[in-house]
Amino acid sequence: MRFIDFVKEVLPRKFIAASISCSLFGIVFAMMYPDLFGTRSETWYTGLTSGIVPIYMIYSYPVIATYGVATSFFSDYFTTVMLRQRSRILEFVVSACLHIVFGFVLVWISLISAVLFFLTDRVLSLLRRTSYLWYHAIFSLLIPLAVWLGFMSIVWYRG
Repeated sequence: MRFIDFVKEVLPRKFIAASISCSLFGIVFAMMYPDLFGTRSETWYTGLTSGIVPIYMIYSYPVIATYGVATSFFSDYFTTVMLRQRSRILEFVVSACLHIVFGFVLVWISLISAVLFFLTDRVLSLLRRTSYLWYHAIFSLLIPLAVWLGFMSIVWYRG
């Protein structure tokens, strides 16, 4: 497969995976670390979890959309070129290992993001056999925006 064909086929899917995994990362990381600043109230878990998700999403999306897409694209291109479609299982394992290696930049924080990105990308590739187009990637930006607005409305409602 030529490089330009690989870019046209894979890159829009990577941006869609970034949009979905950013939303998932904000929610999962807020459930794991809801109280980063050490402030607790009566309803501290649900209040802080819903309030911290938009903050995590604001800071994680640029990183996931740049570093995550670039390294995921590189790892998929590397496995495609090196393995030349020998085995789907071997391709999956090598790509997963590369995602984990690239995900160790910020140790556990980025590793969670890398695993979510990898799983989201694989699910997207299994759901649709034809390639995603750029307008799919642009419309996928509505996913983190909707999640962010949803959690911000919870914060605004709670006061």
